[in-house]
Order: sequence, then structure tokens, then C-alpha cells
Amino acid sequence: MHTKMWILLMAGVIVAAATPAGPTESTIYNFCSAANCADGGNPRSTLVGARSGSLYGTTASGGANSEGTVYQLQHSNGVWNEYVLHSFCSAPNCSDGSGPRSGLTIDGTGNLFGTTFIGGSTACYNGCGVVFELTPSNGGWTYTVIYSFLNGSDGSNPMENLTVDSSDNLYGATSSGGVNNNGTVFELSPSASTWNYNLIYSFGGFGGGSEPWGVTLDQFGNLYGTAQGGSSAFCSSLYYNNCGITFELTQSNGAWTESVLYSFCSIVNCTDGVYPGPRLVFDNVGNLYGTTAEGDKGGTVFELVPSNGTWQETVLYSFCSEAHCRDGAVPTGVTLNSKGELYGATTYGGGNGHANGYGTVFGLADSNGTWIEKTFHFNGNDGSMPLGGVLLNQGNLYGTTSEISEGEASGVAYEITP
Repeated sequence: MHTKMWILLMAGVIVAAATPAGPTESTIYNFCSAANCADGGNPRSTLVGARSGSLYGTTASGGANSEGTVYQLQHSNGVWNEYVLHSFCSAPNCSDGSGPRSGLTIDGTGNLFGTTFIGGSTACYNGCGVVFELTPSNGGWTYTVIYSFLNGSDGSNPMENLTVDSSDNLYGATSSGGVNNNGTVFELSPSASTWNYNLIYSFGGFGGGSEPWGVTLDQFGNLYGTAQGGSSAFCSSLYYNNCGITFELTQSNGAWTESVLYSFCSIVNCTDGVYPGPRLVFDNVGNLYGTTAEGDKGGTVFELVPSNGTWQETVLYSFCSEAHCRDGAVPTGVTLNSKGELYGATTYGGGNGHANGYGTVFGLADSNGTWIEKTFHFNGNDGSMPLGGVLLNQGNLYGTTSEISEGEASGVAYEITP
């Protein structure tokens, strides 16, 4: 990659070098800490932004039935207001789904799509999960289940965001189910008033991967993603053949073929990382970026570069192995700006007097081949334990933490500005 000028990056926000104060973090919404809070609690996913400036997300708990919500954050007169668009019902007798772990995807007309990990079909204990749509209608929102997983060849228990293409087809993955019970990648295509399900791929486990996250679409219609399980390598003291992979799915004559781009723990002591996270992202020349939750120290940020039909992995940054380390530990994915700078969050680390740390938001920029990290550290009162990534929207960073302080499963939505 070419050298990029490092202006000043703190917590993933670029500010002029002459600005003495640096970036500012503010809590834009505090979720209620009680289990039955109507506004939701324990947000775990990355926010998505609309053209209007509104932010949308999910909570894993709270809401009218204590099983999670879909919510909107709207900025008006200097204040962020929260609106619950949908409250999920109680599993397992919940046809509309329960307990979303993923965030939302927004299409070109403002419809929202997402998944729930449980609820829906009772073929699984607590339900197999669903794909849902929320459509703006007459000043409100209409909730529709567009697919309910059956734990057969179609898969079950999706964990990560959907991807939408220019024809409004949806792509996603399930963490289990499928022909080999190792997870699937699927497509949902709109047709009149229904959605048609198409199984793209069932994972075989071991070297071919298992427990996939979501998928990323390239300009040619190929799908890329990560799987938490699988690898051809021995993972030191970790589980055998359970280091994780990155993969590509390509279509030819209606059939999809998997290629393993990289098997993690291919280096002694797993310095290349273990357990890749969700949200692979492309840069403008076709390189891929992602994170691993473990390996080397406290996880990594990596780059995959195509070269003569193979992909070469480079670790751009290794996080400290101790939870109190100031640079953070256990990253949860990255996003990329037009300058090639990377932003993300870590679930642990950051210090601030806590044994495990409250987590961080970080920025990485390339300076003459060395990636330099700058961080913002949560202190508990302003949030703790971010489980989702960060959204770069109109020059600011937005995200959520799953807790406030330690063990209080409420969480906050935050904004970091120059």
C-alpha cells in the first residue's frame, strides 16, 4: 500500500494537527438497565446510517417483551431521540424472531433488513432465527418476516448483517445448519410480494470452514467472508482445526464454488491471528481487511492482498495480550475511509483502572509501511464492552457499547467528533 499522510487520528477521527483539544466523545443515548426496559438494552451490533442522518440499530434485550428491539436514533435541535421501531416477542413461541445479534442493512429506498439469532421456526431449541424487513409506512414502520429458518439444508441461527446488491437481492450466512450442519451462505430474492430462498453454499467443516459470519459482495458478484471454525493448521493450545478461515464464493453456470483464501494459524504460535471476526472490507484496489479476536497477542488487524492467484496475509497491527493494555484487546471488525485509514473498536483493554479494561475505539494509519494506532478509551461511565464495530457517518464516528460500567447490561450509543 502507498504511504498515507498521518494528520491526526484519535479514536478513528481525523482532525487538523493544529487543533489542541483533539476529538471529543459524547454519549448520545443511554439505554435503560432494567431487563424489561421498553427502549431496549445490550446493543451488540454496528449502527447503520441513513441519508437523513438518522441511525438505526438493534438491541439483544429489553423492549416490550424483553427480547430485543429495532430502534432509530434521530437528531433534532441538538438532542438525539430514540424511537423503538419493533419489539421482538418472547422465544421460543415467537414467530417474528428474538434476540438479534446482527445489525441492520438499509436499501436504496430506506427499507431496513436484519436477522434474529433465535425465534421463528421451533425446529431448533428457542427457534432457528429469521430474516426480517422493516418498511416505513404512514409515519410508522411495518415489520415482516421474509424468511424463517428450518434447521435443514437452509441453515439456522444467523449472527451477522445481511448484504444487499443493486437488484435488492439479500445475501447472508447462518452459523449452523446446512447439509453438513456447519453453516450456510444464502440468497433471498424479491419476487412480487414474496421472497425466494436460494441456498448458495453449505460448509463442510475442517479445512473448508464452519460457523461463518456474514458475507461481503464485490463488483463482480463474488462473495467473501470469514468462518470462525476450520483451518488446515494446528492451533497450538487452541482447538484442533478450529482457527478460522477467509473464503471466496464464485458462481459459474448456476453453481457456487468455495475457495479458501487464507487459513489462520499458519505461522508458529499463531502470530497471524486466530478466530477471524465479521465485516471484511475492500479497499479501492481490491485488498481485503479484517480482524481476528485472538492470536499473537490480543487479536490482530490484517490485510489480504491478491497475488498471482493466491492471497497473501499481512498483520498490520497486533493488540496487547493483557486486558488492561492501553491499545485494546479483542477487536470487532474494521471500517475504511477514502484515505485508506482503518477504524474499529475493541471489546476489552484500554486500562482506566479496570482489570479487563472497558474497551477502546481505535484508528490505524499507514506511515511509511508501519501502521500507527491512536485510541480512545472508555472509562465505564461513558460505556463499556463494545461488541459491534464503528460507523463513519458525515465525518464523525458512531457506535454502541453493550454495557455501562461492568455487568450492567444496558449500554450506550456514542459519537466521537473532531
